Amino acid sequence: PGGYYCPSGASSVSSCASGTYSTDAASSCTSCAVGTYSSSTSSTCTSCAAGNFQSSTGSSSCTSCPSGYYCSTTGLSGYSTCSTGKYSSANAISCTDCSSGTYQSRTAQSSCTTCPDGHYSEAGWSSCYPNPTPFPSSIPSLIPTPFPSAKPTPFPTSKPSMIPTSLPTLIPTSSPTTSPSSTPTPHPSLRPSPLPTVSPSFLPTNLPSLNPSPLPTSIPSPLPTYTPTSVPSTRPTPIPTFIPTALPTQLPSTLPTPVPNFRSNS
Repeated sequence: PGGYYCPSGASSVSSCASGTYSTDAASSCTSCAVGTYSSSTSSTCTSCAAGNFQSSTGSSSCTSCPSGYYCSTTGLSGYSTCSTGKYSSANAISCTDCSSGTYQSRTAQSSCTTCPDGHYSEAGWSSCYPNPTPFPSSIPSLIPTPFPSAKPTPFPTSKPSMIPTSLPTLIPTSSPTTSPSSTPTPHPSLRPSPLPTVSPSFLPTNLPSLNPSPLPTSIPSPLPTYTPTSVPSTRPTPIPTFIPTALPTQLPSTLPTPVPNFRSNS
């Protein structure tokens, strides 16, 4: 029968020892494979339960996974190591994250270490970080944090960020950009550009232009210009000019000329 064997020439059956098994009419017993075990007179071997392992053949029992390791399934011949930020006790089927306020920087550990005063950690962290200050630091930190800052720095960074933000900056840059933006903004700029634009604006401004326009305006200027235009004014000025015009006018002058008239009256 199973669990027994009949040696050649024997007059009686013998039982299989622990760690071996046999089927009916067997002439010998077979050792259990790795990851399994058996008791005496067994017809089959049993897989090691989760949390246990067996790396040898012909075993009568399984071995519990040691602390800092885990055995997740049945029939294992070895165990797996817990990573940093985790720990486990003996006979574990999985590793456990270190709780908030604790950390573990090494692998295969049975416990976690409490963060020192003034430091914090989240679950599963391998190290602790200094508690964030409610005030910005005057010196930037050389150690990056896993979370973004809640307050922007008042000083520009030495290198631009490679990650775009969803909010516009609250402080304009003091240096011009190398290329214009391809996306218009819904609000006008708070600071005028010191350089002229490539194309004229289609919206009027409340301030006069610093550069004269090559086209005549619809409203005359109240001040005389010292630069003649290529197009005559559509309205006369109420202020006399200091240089006479070379073209006659249709109306007589209201002021006498300091130069006598050389034409004699007939």
